[in-house]
Amino acid sequence: MNGIDNSYYATLVDETHDVSTKEQLAVAMRYMDKQGQVIERFIGIKHSYDVASNMQGEFNSLKALIFNDNP
Repeated sequence: MNGIDNSYYATLVDETHDVSTKEQLAVAMRYMDKQGQVIERFIGIKHSYDVASNMQGEFNSLKALIFNDNP
């Protein structure tokens, strides 16, 4: 991105799904320019259809495995 140079930046990622369980992953960058203004740039949206199936489920999901090790 033009203007970032050596300044601090943040990558913003947000995921949500609607009633049809279609996921939308939004990606943006936030950084400070040379004048000290905070700039936020939208990168894009990625659509998928799995509704994070690897994270869901009470017994066999990644979430369940993590909670088994870290109650």
